[in-house]
Amino acid sequence: MIAATAVHVRVKICGIRSVDVALSCACAGADFLGYNFAPISRRRTDTDTASRAIDAIKADTALGSASESSPNQGQWGGLTPLSRRNGGGGGGLIAHASTPCAVGIFVNQSVREIDDISRECGLDIVQLSGNETPDECAAIGETTGLPVIKAVRLTSASDHTPVNSYLSVPNLFAFLADTPGTWGGTGEPWDYATVRTLASRSRPHLFVAGGLTPETVALAIHHARPWGVDVASGVETNGMTDPARVLSFITSVRNSLPSPVAMGEG
Repeated sequence: MIAATAVHVRVKICGIRSVDVALSCACAGADFLGYNFAPISRRRTDTDTASRAIDAIKADTALGSASESSPNQGQWGGLTPLSRRNGGGGGGLIAHASTPCAVGIFVNQSVREIDDISRECGLDIVQLSGNETPDECAAIGETTGLPVIKAVRLTSASDHTPVNSYLSVPNLFAFLADTPGTWGGTGEPWDYATVRTLASRSRPHLFVAGGLTPETVALAIHHARPWGVDVASGVETNGMTDPARVLSFITSVRNSLPSPVAMGEG
């Protein structure tokens, strides 16, 4: 196994439900933290908890002082949070990396609800994990002023129709590829090579999810060559995010082959 270079596969940890867990994941080197606001999700968090976690991370001087040695400093495309609530203008991502981006996860929710939560919590990105149409994604991106991650579910290597239909969305930042199942992902492993041709595109980025654990993520990276990986259940113990498994997961990613997409953008 070849060790990852300065440009690495990005890590998104989802299901953040406490300030302590958010800080632990940030210190472990996570590039993105996902806060689930979908009413149907067992990992749903409230806006107060998410706001406190996001504020704590952005205000944590320990993260800032450790930035030179932090695993995610400058290593995921030169992106870092820029919150509208904290004077960031129209939101988005700027060129400097020291803290993980805050991603709000939504499923078939209204533009107004998503915008209200995004503003209240100071989100950096919105992830749409339901059956939102390209037009709905575009409207959400325009209203919130934030980049959009669209979750897509593929059944075969040639089934790219649901992906291609979203390519015209103006604020599209990334796809999150999973297999068909319940909203928010199945947590089951699948043929990760299915999305390898999608990962070879330079834009938008591609996250791979589904069945990833500290033990399996290296193999998924080898087959899919994604820009990033997304995990929730794979780093949980008894249904709750386990900081020790998060650290083990991130360590496995960092020791895996870097993705060609990431290397090309470094």
